[in-house]
Amino acid sequence: MPKTLKQQLPDKDIVTLQNLLSAQGYFADQQPAHGIFERTTHENVVLFQLQHIGKNGQALEADGIVGRSTWWALKN
Repeated sequence: MPKTLKQQLPDKDIVTLQNLLSAQGYFADQQPAHGIFERTTHENVVLFQLQHIGKNGQALEADGIVGRSTWWALKN
């Protein structure tokens, strides 16, 4: 199971997160795959959460934290 990601934690899983978001049209003209959970990544996570639902069919919590439900939504 992927770990929970929060802002400002450099990690290879953040590169995965950034690539998944970018593949779905987030980050506009950028593709940050540097592994730093900076403000732009955080804002795109919140936007993604506002626009998607989790496995349980309920809206994701738009908190900018990539936990189990957000990972599921990104991959499904």
